[in-house]
Amino acid sequence: MNAAPRINDDRDARQRAPDMVGGQRLRCLATLDEPPGVQHLDVRRPPKGLRGWLARTEEKLARKVRPEIQQLSHVRGARVAVDYLLQALLTQSSCAEFAFVVPAFRRDQFERWMKEYRQLGGKQHVAIHSIAELSERGMDTIAPDLWLNLQGNSDPMFRVRDQMASKVFPTITVQHGLSRYSLLYDVFFKAMVTPTYACDSLVCTSRACKIAVGAIFERLSATFNECAHNTMKFEGRLDVIPLCVDTDQFKPRNKEIMRKQFGLSNDALVLFYVGYLSQVKADLAPILFVVQQLVRENANVKLKLVVGGTGPEAYVSELRAIVSERGLANTVVFVRDPSDADKQALLAAADIFVGPCDSMQESFGLTPVEAMASGLPQVVADWSGYRETVVDGETGFLIPTVWGRCDADLRVTSDLLGWTYDHIIQGQTVVLDLACLRDRLQRLIRDPERRAEMSRRSRARAEAEFSLAAVCRRYEDLWAELSQCASGLKARPRRSSFNQPAYFDFFGHFASEKLRDDSIVRRGDGDWLCVERLIHKVRAELPGLPTFDERLLDRLLGEISMSGGSSDLTVGELVSRASSETTIPDVVRRHVLFLLKHGKLSLVR
Repeated sequence: MNAAPRINDDRDARQRAPDMVGGQRLRCLATLDEPPGVQHLDVRRPPKGLRGWLARTEEKLARKVRPEIQQLSHVRGARVAVDYLLQALLTQSSCAEFAFVVPAFRRDQFERWMKEYRQLGGKQHVAIHSIAELSERGMDTIAPDLWLNLQGNSDPMFRVRDQMASKVFPTITVQHGLSRYSLLYDVFFKAMVTPTYACDSLVCTSRACKIAVGAIFERLSATFNECAHNTMKFEGRLDVIPLCVDTDQFKPRNKEIMRKQFGLSNDALVLFYVGYLSQVKADLAPILFVVQQLVRENANVKLKLVVGGTGPEAYVSELRAIVSERGLANTVVFVRDPSDADKQALLAAADIFVGPCDSMQESFGLTPVEAMASGLPQVVADWSGYRETVVDGETGFLIPTVWGRCDADLRVTSDLLGWTYDHIIQGQTVVLDLACLRDRLQRLIRDPERRAEMSRRSRARAEAEFSLAAVCRRYEDLWAELSQCASGLKARPRRSSFNQPAYFDFFGHFASEKLRDDSIVRRGDGDWLCVERLIHKVRAELPGLPTFDERLLDRLLGEISMSGGSSDLTVGELVSRASSETTIPDVVRRHVLFLLKHGKLSLVR
């Protein structure tokens, strides 16, 4: 049985799809959990001169006073990738108009983001819809042509479309880290057993990512179908589109000026690593051994290794101890929690980028591309997506890696010990060819002409393959192709999903009595709180979310009052009178029970 999804690499030759579908701009709905970093969406040039200096100084002071601002650093993995992609789509797309669907409690934050974005020069207006609105009104009120999730969880999109939309439209989900144990059930299994269509796409950021996702679905299908005697599989497709960087921000600059910011001398040869400083991402201890060898072999070269990034202080302290033990205190420089501007300046100040990645979590690798755009040769592990961005011998060098099966005892350790345990233990079993690393770095140290040629080729490749405009074009092609596919599909009849709760079926026996349609209700006795006050109490616990409708509650009370002298009605009669196309019977019953709970109605026994 072949249960793997269709795999499509958008590098395959095909005709460019039209910019518009049916002559209209595509209505693109994007799901976001939190506002993007506005600094990543600044479409203007950063200020120069005194204004620029003041802005940078203000940022550094703010980061010292308010440590939480460090979260806006580019060293944020998937969050940064999402910001870059959003920047590309908002500033480069000519065929789509965007709307965001966001958590209700963050609606105000997104509105402020929209205002700031427009002040920074953003031309496209982005409509903001809360998840509460989507829940209350349904998908048809927004009527998107496609639904985009840049953050990696497709299952809610599939379920919401299946239950709340009357037409088929493509869903597109960008995949990031794939290796957390919990994702097998929380994301991939749910995506497999939730209704999907041929126009749905999981966008993989590299071919390595695509192969991994295909393998995950194949194994899930095989094991589930064997246990359940079924033939379940993911019906959508896998496409490959890389992540992008802003090549106007990441670019070669005057090294002398950049180095002055960090106290680096102009005659130094600077190696640079940036990323999350933890063994979860990459163990830097082995490259410190290589740097020690290179320092000994190049006595006439003032070699520097600059290590920048966020991460736990315990690991950085261990690295500092190794640096001291190896006599590298004058060679290795740590830059903790660099700002966006710091990282761009450090990349421009360096001569060679080093990336010894050994993490299962890395499915693409953004920092090598940022280095590429900055004109740095990249010397990185031949690992996952790195081998697809870095061209060995042209933009840099790929250093061979070795790994073997050694995980039989790690099947449930994530549940017991946390996902970082698996990743750190497995990362320590990925072997980087240190002899090759030393040789390739030595070649670049001794050959400035080769460095210059690799710098030129790196910049050209970054602009052609990973710029905002280049990646946006590939998304537009995919959108048009999937929209055309969706136009020929008919929505399946709605059905209950295995993971949709049926609360009353599960727990209805908890109550001593069940409300039936033939139960009789009447106006309650006593001077109770007004309906508005009662609803306010509920909304205080659920701010911004749909709770109870005052108009429907008033209508129910009015129906009781108009029912005659006895003012008695059966629940079935009350529900029938108050139901409508937009208010289903169960919603009316919920409101009847609410009135009963607070004494506005009473049961006749």
